Amino acid sequence: MSIPKKYIDSLKNAKDETERMIILASMEENINESAIAGMPEKHSGKCESATGPKCECKCGGKFHGAGLGNAVTCICGCECEDHKGSSIKAEQYRQITQNREAEPTNPKQANGFSGFGSLERTEDPTPKIKIPGQIGLWLGEFAPHESAIVLRGDKGAGKTRLAFQLMNGLASLGKSVGFFTLEMDPAHPVIRNYTEQYIHPENRSKIQSAAEAPKGVTSLHEAAQHFDVVVVDSWNKVPNAKQQDLNDLRKEHKQTIFIMIFQSTTGRQTRGGNMVEFDSDMVIHVHEGGRAMFEKNRYSNTDRIFNVFEEKIEGGEDVEVVVR
Repeated sequence: MSIPKKYIDSLKNAKDETERMIILASMEENINESAIAGMPEKHSGKCESATGPKCECKCGGKFHGAGLGNAVTCICGCECEDHKGSSIKAEQYRQITQNREAEPTNPKQANGFSGFGSLERTEDPTPKIKIPGQIGLWLGEFAPHESAIVLRGDKGAGKTRLAFQLMNGLASLGKSVGFFTLEMDPAHPVIRNYTEQYIHPENRSKIQSAAEAPKGVTSLHEAAQHFDVVVVDSWNKVPNAKQQDLNDLRKEHKQTIFIMIFQSTTGRQTRGGNMVEFDSDMVIHVHEGGRAMFEKNRYSNTDRIFNVFEEKIEGGEDVEVVVR
């Protein structure tokens, strides 16, 4: 027996899936189910044609698409009291699916993959921070997440001075700082002078120093467990340290900010290789005369120059910003 023409015409003209369900429900009530072309009379509990959304009950059954198009006509493998039987009415279908989000049409997207997440974020998991003063205007906002800042430059240009200014700014935000003064003892007159000149009195208790890293990079890992910021002057003095170790530090201590001073070559390259520059958020070269310039800044790429000795942006804070 064929399907009455009125049902065929109605299905063709249906406005949406809900209307199709109502028409199919009417068909089931008014004609013999076996007369519907292509519709199996019985489905097994392991029906592989079950392509509809999963049942929301605990039984785990799936709505089955059979017969006409994607019509929902039975539930295979569902044995719960609510859905037991061979058919589901349109109204039941609407009630179960009205609050359900659409499932991905691409099967590769349906299950996801371990370690991956959507680019759509409701909020930034790591809010950006900004250091007070002109040094903060120069740096711009940045996220303290897997963060590393590399300072390199000419001998005597002001790398250590800049590190002190960064430590003071971060301490002003409430950050604790661990400072490895590997180039000279913390009691050295230069360190004492820089402390007096650049570290505000209220911030000095937040900064602790060590003259050695006796365990090499392991000492840096240990410090990162206790401090919000770890500063090393200089990386080349860390025993047996390799450039890839900086990236390992960033990845293992995601909420620690690392500030590393590197010796540079005459060609303005980081001594020992440039791997650390790829792994860092910022690379700052301090030229003779204390003129600090970004070679890289993931958050605020500009051509502004910060004068380390004068602690201000050259040209004032309204200097034109040129974005690369």
